[in-house]
Amino acid sequence: MQKKQPLQGGVWSFITEDGKRGAMVELFCQTDFAARTDEFKEGAQLIAQGLTLGKTAHIKPITDALEEKLKEPVILGRYEVFDMRD
Repeated sequence: MQKKQPLQGGVWSFITEDGKRGAMVELFCQTDFAARTDEFKEGAQLIAQGLTLGKTAHIKPITDALEEKLKEPVILGRYEVFDMRD
């Protein structure tokens, strides 16, 4: 039996207080039920915040923790980091 591909999720963003740095991320899971949980949304927000602040090493632990909690695959999709500092 083939595993279902992660198809549910959304786009989250984080912008620093000074408005000069930010990130947008796509995060996916298998079911809309999991995608609507507070844990999933908070994890996506933490990933966007970490990317904005240059902390890429924290992505895998967050997605691993979400997979453990939700009992389904969690995949980071596209992301973009913006830095407008001089």
